[in-house]
Amino acid sequence: YALISMTADPRSTPFPTLMLVLMSAIGATKIIAQLQERTEKRGKGEKFPFLRVSFIIITIAAYIIAMDYLGFYASSFLFFVLTTLAIQNFPRTPKVIAVRAGIGFTVCLSLYLLFTVLLKVQIPKGIFI
Repeated sequence: YALISMTADPRSTPFPTLMLVLMSAIGATKIIAQLQERTEKRGKGEKFPFLRVSFIIITIAAYIIAMDYLGFYASSFLFFVLTTLAIQNFPRTPKVIAVRAGIGFTVCLSLYLLFTVLLKVQIPKGIFI
């Protein structure tokens, strides 16, 4: 967030900041839902998923930092793919990874077309876009 506020044009920061807050809130909500679900199952001998929760928290922090280096779209794509793979409870096969990557690419392409092409909103640029 601190790096977003250092953009050349201050008018370009509200959208990425909003997206950052929304994605973080959605991620936090999903973490809380998973923790509640796991807590209910813990009575059955299941342990608390410290590694999974830690990974997601680290991924959120990395997303915030990576946005200024990779750009909004590339960092959002990586964040989406990594968090959805970390949260899922089924095996991570190449097919599942490809589907997640395809969905992430489609979402990022839709955001690009809507905000950069159609609305001409300045998005934090990185090494890719």
